Amino acid sequence: MEHAEAITFDPHAEEDRTSTGIPHDKMGMWIFLCSEVMFFTGLIGSYIVLRYGSNWPDPKLTLNIWLTAGNTFILICSSVTMVKALEWIQRGDVGKMKLYMCLTRPSSASRCTSTATCCTRASTRTCRSSARRSTR
Repeated sequence: MEHAEAITFDPHAEEDRTSTGIPHDKMGMWIFLCSEVMFFTGLIGSYIVLRYGSNWPDPKLTLNIWLTAGNTFILICSSVTMVKALEWIQRGDVGKMKLYMCLTRPSSASRCTSTATCCTRASTRTCRSSARRSTR
């Protein structure tokens, strides 16, 4: 073993290409992007059909703007505390990481609780208003 050959990886080597001449990683990314376009086209198309093809509830009666604003504020604050926890664990300070993680948990729990309460109330109101409309 006088001369050891170095093994190198060439991502665009001839053996790494498909029969179409496109590398596997590039083809995989294109397939992924196309599938995402199809998924969101179906999602947005379904929304449009449901929004304009049925009796859509009035947003002023269904949504609570102050609860939505509060949840947004809590979400932003919990994101900040999570980023700070990540920053301190990367610096090696476990104590400050635990502090910020403990600050993140209550805000997440309160957001989940208030969202569940809002959704329960909204669906009850929507069901009642639809029942009233259908009996008229």
